[in-house]
Amino acid sequence: MNHNILKSLIILISLTLSGVLFAVPQNQLDHSSSFQEGLEAYEVRNYEYAFEVWEKLARKDNKEAQFYLGQMYEKGQFAINNNFQAFDWYAKSAEQGYLPAIYQLGRMYEEGKGIAKDHYEAYRWYARASDEGHEKSTDALYALKYKQQQLREKAVEQALVSEEKQMRGTAEDLARVKMQAELLKKARERSVREAREREDAAKRKKIEARKNAIALEKARKKAIKDAIAKNKKRILSESEAAVRTEIAHKIRNEVEEQIRTEIKNQLATSGKTIGRTTITKEEIKKVADNLALVTREIPTDAKTEKEKEQQAKIAQEITNERKLKQEQADRFVEGMTAFDRKDYSKAISLLTPFAESGIGLAQYRIATMHEKGLGVKQNVDRAQELYRTLASKGDIRSQIALAEISMADESRTVDMALLRDLAQKGHLKSQYRLGEMYYNGKGVPSDLVQSAVWYRMAAEKGHVKAQLRLGEMYAEGKGVSQFYSDAAKWFEKAARQDLPRAQARLGQLYRHGRGVKKNMIQALFWLRKAAGRDDTEAMRTLGEMYVEGQGVNKDLALGADWLQQASEKGNAKAQFKLGTMYRNGKGLPQDFGAAVKWLSSAAKQGITDAYYQLGNMYFTGKGANLDYVESHKWWNIAAGLGDNRSRSYRDIVAARMSEEQISRAHRLSREWRRQYTRLSANLH
Repeated sequence: MNHNILKSLIILISLTLSGVLFAVPQNQLDHSSSFQEGLEAYEVRNYEYAFEVWEKLARKDNKEAQFYLGQMYEKGQFAINNNFQAFDWYAKSAEQGYLPAIYQLGRMYEEGKGIAKDHYEAYRWYARASDEGHEKSTDALYALKYKQQQLREKAVEQALVSEEKQMRGTAEDLARVKMQAELLKKARERSVREAREREDAAKRKKIEARKNAIALEKARKKAIKDAIAKNKKRILSESEAAVRTEIAHKIRNEVEEQIRTEIKNQLATSGKTIGRTTITKEEIKKVADNLALVTREIPTDAKTEKEKEQQAKIAQEITNERKLKQEQADRFVEGMTAFDRKDYSKAISLLTPFAESGIGLAQYRIATMHEKGLGVKQNVDRAQELYRTLASKGDIRSQIALAEISMADESRTVDMALLRDLAQKGHLKSQYRLGEMYYNGKGVPSDLVQSAVWYRMAAEKGHVKAQLRLGEMYAEGKGVSQFYSDAAKWFEKAARQDLPRAQARLGQLYRHGRGVKKNMIQALFWLRKAAGRDDTEAMRTLGEMYVEGQGVNKDLALGADWLQQASEKGNAKAQFKLGTMYRNGKGLPQDFGAAVKWLSSAAKQGITDAYYQLGNMYFTGKGANLDYVESHKWWNIAAGLGDNRSRSYRDIVAARMSEEQISRAHRLSREWRRQYTRLSANLH
């Protein structure tokens, strides 16, 4: 055994026995050790772990990890076979000079995998690797040269043969042409004859079909008449449903047309994406040059001694003025530089006089320091006042700052005209905020169509939350027609920007095959990513998949563990599922007390089935003392939400209760509704 390996094992055992006094933070592990972990997993065909390790390193520009990740995509190892992704990762590794990746890039160009076939590009990449001494690239380079030489020789040979045939005008060719003409003539005559026969047969079939259609129509009318006579009420109700469906489709089509029109109008006025722009060195220099500018010039036409004396006096005045103005310009530059160095006390001291004299850049810096409490006590109202002054002069930075202050604090009044103007100019935060306001009806009347318009504008320019929102609207059919394929498109865009909620929703679509082809590998991939970022819906879904054995080997213990994690983080559906498992003893030891605990938590978040189950448990005394009042309370709450089972059981338990108990149960129901206002709003 290698001495270094033995030494490492001894250190590892010592640390384990001593309790591991110090743990090395994950982010301090070097890339090479992590890469080696991925390589070891790959060699034993643990592709999932290798993929996870190498993907993290690849996104940190580790060229070896990028190469192996491209190889896994090309071979379909854990990741779905994707030559486009493989090409992208090979290219990133090759750009960093990794020779195996350069060779693979040349091969992809030569074979046309993940990119259009291009022998010139293949030759270029092979040559680059060959120059560095890569033997496989050298062999491939010579093979490509030989292949191209063969292709050229074959093309020349074919051209010579073709030319020889064209020049040959033998009697055999002429005879063949004559024979072909005769055969063509006979074929045409035969086709005309067959066409006439087919036409005659078609006429006969048409006459026969018409007779059959008349007979069927008579039979259909008779059947309809008989059906109406037998069940007139049902026929009428079905007709009414058909009319309602037709109206719904018509409204949906009109909404889609309205969205397309709105987007067209908005995009006509929308500019490029803008953010909160920064102050440039050029702007600072321009202001400093203006501060240092002296317009007076020294006269040079003095003749007499008195005029010379007067001229010298003016020259001294101009020199002093230049010195003072230059000092003023230097103080301005020093103040702006102090802000960049985060010396805010010095910055506010130097820039305040310039701000008071109306210098825009100084006013903007002072406003920023007041807004964020940098070098001065935070005063957002003062910041808004300065921003408004600058915004009125067309300063885009100040306009954005005003909008972002109102967006960050909902208690402040939103300037809708400013917000809309910025949104139309391409400010993503403003576009997203308008989408939110129209969606929730805050500050403007609720309008889901307008909401979809603004979400789409932000989403198309990469705003990750807007992409998620737009995906949810397509999935739920809010403001747009319900199209799971569009929902999947926007969820994937947001998921690839590492938004956990979008990753969870995309995984759920793959799980059920909505808008995408059903794919449990992709479902697990995205759900695990989201669960690793504490998304409770992803945790809950993973728990359900393991409990049901859907796409994975059935594992009740692992499923319960995922549901437990989601429940502890407040997911209502997971709490209900976990409570049910404890009640039934499925995957967990039967524990009525734990069942009541989790069902109660789910009930507080409005899960109707949880009210029904709680009523049942108090009625039977499972997990709690038998209590008809509590049972009546829970069934009464569920009945108020339209649960017919609870309504029936509430009446059964009421027959066993006194009037005083029933009155107390009703009072407890009302108190519970008042306490949990969200549910109370739903009940009304």
